[in-house]
Amino acid sequence: MSTEKKIRGLIIREPYVRLIVEGKKTWELRRFNTKIRGYVALMYRGKLYGFARLNDVFKMKVDKLKKYYSKHLTENVAIDKYANDKAELYIWIFSDPIKLPKPIDISYPKGAQVWVKLNLNEILRKIRSEGFIDIAVKLENLLMKVN
Repeated sequence: MSTEKKIRGLIIREPYVRLIVEGKKTWELRRFNTKIRGYVALMYRGKLYGFARLNDVFKMKVDKLKKYYSKHLTENVAIDKYANDKAELYIWIFSDPIKLPKPIDISYPKGAQVWVKLNLNEILRKIRSEGFIDIAVKLENLLMKVN
């Protein structure tokens, strides 16, 4: 029986992944729902940028969504292209970001497109080895008990 703790990793393109961990973007737009809640690792192209709490998900009409630029930071043209004629998109609400001082290399299965399961102990070791001890301690206190 394994006691290794897992954390979900969410793959988000640049610049959006960086904007979420900086606390500037609180809404991530997606075409689908998720039941996952709590802290998730945020990454793109083999780099871990940080973490944020996924609090809730709801649907909104694309036309209405465009009025909330300050929350999703996505240009209308990009929203239309992403929606691809869908009338509604899902909004994933993030809060409490934890940004790493610089993105760190991590590995996950090739071909992953949205979610991956990561070994939390390995992630914490990697963060420590990069010298970000205070962030590792904060994450350990938040994640080892909750996730």
